[in-house]
Amino acid sequence: QKTAYEIYQCDWSSDVCSSDLVWKVIHGYPLYEWPYRFPFASTPYNFLFFEVYGQLFRLLHVDGSDILIYGKFLTLAFALMGTIVQYRLCRTLAPDLTDVGSHVIIAFSALLTWFGTSFTSWWALTVRPDVGATMFALLGLLVGIRALDANGSSKMVLASVLLFVGWGFKQTTVVYASGLGLYLIWRRPWRDLAALVLPFAVLCLVTYVVGGEVYFYNTIQFDLDLGLVGLSHATSLMALALRQNMFIWPIGILGLMFFQKISAG
Repeated sequence: QKTAYEIYQCDWSSDVCSSDLVWKVIHGYPLYEWPYRFPFASTPYNFLFFEVYGQLFRLLHVDGSDILIYGKFLTLAFALMGTIVQYRLCRTLAPDLTDVGSHVIIAFSALLTWFGTSFTSWWALTVRPDVGATMFALLGLLVGIRALDANGSSKMVLASVLLFVGWGFKQTTVVYASGLGLYLIWRRPWRDLAALVLPFAVLCLVTYVVGGEVYFYNTIQFDLDLGLVGLSHATSLMALALRQNMFIWPIGILGLMFFQKISAG
């Protein structure tokens, strides 16, 4: 019997593991199986990434090694959409920046985020859920912020659904929904908070009820068995991100100071 660590040895930073699971969706094989039973396979990410790629490729008759090729193009499309969404989000957060120079700076910063070497890097050309998950979560954040300005709870419900789609691609994007939720708690527009939390919570609950015990084990319990969920692991990842992007963080701090000055002025 394989240990959890041996099952985890599949290199999830490459295209291979994710492409294999997309192939399973295309051919109708179970996506989630018990890791400790034959064929000793685990699926650590939520279902939407595999279903979106798999069902689309089934429709387009993409199979075999072509999954790696067309999968990269689909992820690249998500990265392009993410660039546009980030640009619109920055414009929404800084409406006073109306000059062309500011728009160019915002556009280039978005382009560097999604296609630069420090953040997204080669992830934009991989068959993985990260890029699509972040794009949908960022889009949900944009819709949610605009809903606050428009005082529209229906738009906040749409934001909640988009944030769920991001979560459905990869669980870690729950931080976007959490951040927006904490902001709403601070601002205390309780109707908007309910419009954000309730749809998201219901959709997540339905996902786990329909997925059943094997889904819960693959997406949550198996990571707990490996020690990949916890404060120490999160701290080590944050330290790695700080070290790898030591030249980027000061620019972000200066940017926040700049936006604060603009708002104050």
